[in-house]
Amino acid sequence: MQTNFTSAALVRLLAERAGVPGPVSGGAERDFAERLSQWLSAFDAITLRGVQQQLQALADGTGAPATPPTEAQLAALKKLLERVRGSLMRGLADVNAAAVASAAAGQGPASLPGMRLPAGMSKYVDQTDLPGGEGTYAAFQQRYLDQQRQMETKIASLRAHVRQVLSASTPRLQQLAALDAAMDKMIDARRQQLLGRVSPLLERRFDQLRQAHEASRAAQPPDAATAPGAEWRPGGWLHGFSREWQEALVAELEVRLQPVVGLMEAFGNEIEKRIQ
Repeated sequence: MQTNFTSAALVRLLAERAGVPGPVSGGAERDFAERLSQWLSAFDAITLRGVQQQLQALADGTGAPATPPTEAQLAALKKLLERVRGSLMRGLADVNAAAVASAAAGQGPASLPGMRLPAGMSKYVDQTDLPGGEGTYAAFQQRYLDQQRQMETKIASLRAHVRQVLSASTPRLQQLAALDAAMDKMIDARRQQLLGRVSPLLERRFDQLRQAHEASRAAQPPDAATAPGAEWRPGGWLHGFSREWQEALVAELEVRLQPVVGLMEAFGNEIEKRIQ
């Protein structure tokens, strides 16, 4: 079981733009099970022993009656996945980070064509205060945390439903559902810890871009004119950051959906095997 831990879009994005160190030499070639073991404790090993016995019982046919998976079930799961993904993507799209920055600067979203402040964002923007009126990372951070909570809630519900469908299918899929449920609980704390670092890393990127902007502005003649709202228009540092911020959210969404996609792929593979 080999995998490249640097292949996720979220990891690449943070490495390129937030200055996250790359993997140690030879890290990509390390065995997946070896790296996973570093996430588990001795208590987890005991739990896995119990799960192993449960999987053996399912393999012996002592679980729920086996029901062959169907194309209709797979189509329904895919439809549900796209519904959840679409709902979360619309939530991300509704957050116009450039509008947040412009409102924090006191310009108001109506002053910039095509920009609007999403409902509920004013309570974050109103707390933003920085000499010079260019905003801080506070509004971005609060909204990022809100989006993370929504992703966690909706995807956890989706994943549980997919497991339920697998648990009513063949013994192989019942085993997979049981293993996924156990692993989900065991690595949840580690997952939350790692994903909790994304927003602080984006804040580092925010500070980098702001410092570069301030250095560039300091190098200009004292009487150099700056168009109002230039930072939030294409080419401006806040406009560029808002795009990176949203890209990180989209990349994180795909990372969170990977276990669900994997379960569904296994379900589809079982259908193909039965057809062959």
